[in-house]
Amino acid sequence: MSSLRRSLRAGFLLFLLGGALAGCTTGAESQSGSQGGGEPCALVSGTEARKLISEGALLVDVRSPEEFQADHLPGARNIVHTEVSAHLSELPKDKPIVVYCRSGRRSALAAEELRTRGYQVWDLGARSAWETSGSRCP
Repeated sequence: MSSLRRSLRAGFLLFLLGGALAGCTTGAESQSGSQGGGEPCALVSGTEARKLISEGALLVDVRSPEEFQADHLPGARNIVHTEVSAHLSELPKDKPIVVYCRSGRRSALAAEELRTRGYQVWDLGARSAWETSGSRCP
C-alpha cells in the first residue's frame, strides 16, 4: 500500500473515531439508535458484546487465521479484516454483528466497512475487552 494511501486511511480512521467518540451513546443505546442527540458509537464493552451474542448476534474475529487458531472467543467466526468485503454474502444483514481483533484497529476498519454497506455492527475492539463491563463511550 502506498504511503499516501496509508496516510489517508489513518487520517480517515482518526476522523471516524474522533467523530464517534465526540457524540456517542452506549452500545446498548446504539442498538435502537441514537439517544440524547448523539450519534451511536457502536463501541461495546465485553458485557454488552456478550449480551448481543446471547441474543443472536454473530461474533467475528477479524485477525489473521494464525492469530485465530492460537486464541479466539467461543463461537467466533474468522474473517480477516482485509477480506470482509469478499465475504459479505455470508454475513447476515438481519441480525447484529460484533467484531474484534487484537488491539482494535482492524476491528474498527472492518466495522466501518460493514456499516457503510448497511450491516448492524458493533465493535468490541481488542480481544481483551471481552472481559470488560460498562460502556466504552464517554
